[in-house]
Amino acid sequence: MFPESKPQSSRYLVFIICCVSLLLTSISNTSVSVAYPIITSHFSSSLVISGWVLSINLIVCAIIMPLSGRLTEIFGKKLVFTGSLALFVTGSLLCALAPNIYLLIFFRLIQSLGAGSFLPTTAGIISELFPDARQRMLGLLTSTFTIGMLIGPNLGGWLVSEYSWSSVFWFNVPFGLLAFIFAIFIIPKSRFSKGEIDLTALGLFAGSLFALITGFTELNKSATWAIPAGLFALAIILITVYLRRESKSEHHILDPYFLKSKAFVASNIYNFMWGLTTIGINSFVPLFLVKVYGMSTLLSGVLLTPRSVGTIIAAFSTSFFLTKWGYRRPMIAGNILNIVTLFILGVEYMDPTILGVTINNTAWIGLIMFISGIGMGTIGPAIDNVLVDLMPERAGTITGMKGMFRQIGGATTIALTTMFLETVNDFNLGFQIVFWTICLLQIITTPVIFLMPRDPKSKN
Repeated sequence: MFPESKPQSSRYLVFIICCVSLLLTSISNTSVSVAYPIITSHFSSSLVISGWVLSINLIVCAIIMPLSGRLTEIFGKKLVFTGSLALFVTGSLLCALAPNIYLLIFFRLIQSLGAGSFLPTTAGIISELFPDARQRMLGLLTSTFTIGMLIGPNLGGWLVSEYSWSSVFWFNVPFGLLAFIFAIFIIPKSRFSKGEIDLTALGLFAGSLFALITGFTELNKSATWAIPAGLFALAIILITVYLRRESKSEHHILDPYFLKSKAFVASNIYNFMWGLTTIGINSFVPLFLVKVYGMSTLLSGVLLTPRSVGTIIAAFSTSFFLTKWGYRRPMIAGNILNIVTLFILGVEYMDPTILGVTINNTAWIGLIMFISGIGMGTIGPAIDNVLVDLMPERAGTITGMKGMFRQIGGATTIALTTMFLETVNDFNLGFQIVFWTICLLQIITTPVIFLMPRDPKSKN
């Protein structure tokens, strides 16, 4: 816990610092997605190779998120948070200076090592500082992500158009440094206990994820199935050994309870599928607009703005009424909206006519993005709070685990989508199949919602 002597008014300053870190992460992720087509052409790399600029962030975050909860228990939340900010700023600087695609991917890994712990660490900090308004403050905290989604695409599109792809990384450096300095002086020290981290288990877990995603990448590159098959086999072996080691270890990376409880298992499944059907596919919307609708990089970023606006409106509304509405109803409503928008994107209308009125492509895509944003914003606060209320004292660990499953889902989508688009070599047909497949998966996932708690007062 944080020292009780700390003035209560200062907790709002801490809240702002936490929000700034999440804002920078969100801006970085969305602006890099907008810059992705330019990065691919600048380094003359294939979609599969340059796709690692996106997927490496998701893989590393998937590894770091559950680990960060354990790190805060050993070293304290303040040290982990400030250390993460330092890594994020350093990684951003190196990315901006990267001379080739391979070093850019490696430097993106460093940046992601810092960014990956922001959400679980800040969730733990806010849960302790605001025990009287935890649901609302956590909802507002995570809603900061959506503000970054509003700023990132527009900022990224403008920076890339006016300067270069590297400017989306340069942007993080001064603001990240300011956040780091303020965090040192404003965030209070938290209590922590001695503990250990099973580095062998961590290596096994990380190796299994990299082997899995690399296997998907090699499916398109290799002349035979031997290499990808070997990588998939390695991933299975590593995760099997990891699970056996974890079952006997006292220093867990993933708490076994969270992998066995019905509510937590359902949440883990849903978060994985949400990452697969939402986080991953959203990374390709700028490429979709550029290749299929022939839009500019700047416009592809601008057209993500309605999605962000819809997300912000829905997320703030849901955050304030979550206690009244419960968890399931917002998730079901958001799921329906996401299913509808994914299906419509797959149909690929060009200047559609509705009720006798012809709508140009820009307005049409903007409308779809807005509806999609409402769906995302409605789901977000519900899925972020659904399990924290069961064990608020472990908010950081729970947030890290659900974030891990989302990132794994997103990384899987990026790997499979880049491989598929490269193989089909027809962006119109390729994106149609991708959107409809994701739509079907989201439909299949909907029943899992009913396995999670109904509302804050219910455990079933």
